[in-house]
Amino acid sequence: MTDRLQLNDHGPGGAIHTNDCLSWTAPAPHPEMVLAIDNEEVATYALAVRPVYGRLKRVLGQVGGLLILAQTAPHQADRDRPMIETAREQVEEARDGLGLVRPPRQSSRHYAALCEILDHLDGLLNTLRRRVDLVSPSSSDLDAALRQLFAAHDLLLAVSDDRAGMTPVDFSHACCSCGATQGPSSTTNA
Repeated sequence: MTDRLQLNDHGPGGAIHTNDCLSWTAPAPHPEMVLAIDNEEVATYALAVRPVYGRLKRVLGQVGGLLILAQTAPHQADRDRPMIETAREQVEEARDGLGLVRPPRQSSRHYAALCEILDHLDGLLNTLRRRVDLVSPSSSDLDAALRQLFAAHDLLLAVSDDRAGMTPVDFSHACCSCGATQGPSSTTNA
């Protein structure tokens, strides 16, 4: 099981997912993105970038929502301006926070991916600010915006690491988690 994502250090009984859970079929993360948390420099780096990751995650969701609003209610574009500016401020705060971090050599690809996410979010926000055609399915602007959104999302998933508290969604206590308890008297199949 060396090519499968393993989450054996979480949840009751030591695993979020049971051995027969379909989540084990997820591809392994790219080796250059995996943080060597057992290394003190990398662990320090992970703690420093975790707030940046959280901010990027929230901005990505906000920008995705703004893109949907731009498509479904283009006549109300002026109403969205404050939300675009708020997202822009969040991106700048994330950029400032990331600028204070000096990644160790073994985390340089992870750091570069966080920078790429910022660039994609900047591009998306510029597109939303310009009020280009985001409604027509054949719009090249819409196509470019969606490509940036998906690229940012893919990178966010690539830099995610539950061991460092950087997850798009925390399912550790969710009903869909094989390791979640169902109540005070339930047991977990691990």
